[in-house]
Formats: sequence, structure tokens, C-alpha cells
Amino acid sequence: MVTNPNAAASTGNCTALDMQTWQPGQWFQDDTARIRIHVNASDASTDTVWTYKW
Repeated sequence: MVTNPNAAASTGNCTALDMQTWQPGQWFQDDTARIRIHVNASDASTDTVWTYKW
């Protein structure tokens, strides 16, 4: 798991893990593994991510 540095603080019944969800427009990059994962879109049932390897 990669924590989201831009995650909101947990509130109500949400746990810290619930708040780690990556939102559309956010991305994670691992320079050592040479990958990037970009969250393109999200709705109630589907997340669309783009993955890049260089």
C-alpha cells in the first residue's frame, strides 16, 4: 500500500485507511521501479487508472 500524502483526515465512521483513497488527478510515481500510476476517473463503482512504465 502506498499512502496518499494528500489524503483528508478521517471523520465520522471513516478510518484512516478509508481516507487514503487516491482521487482523480492524483498520481504516484516510483522512480526505482520506474512506474507511475495515475487515477484518471472514479465513480461509485469504477476507478480508471493509467499505468506507465519507462
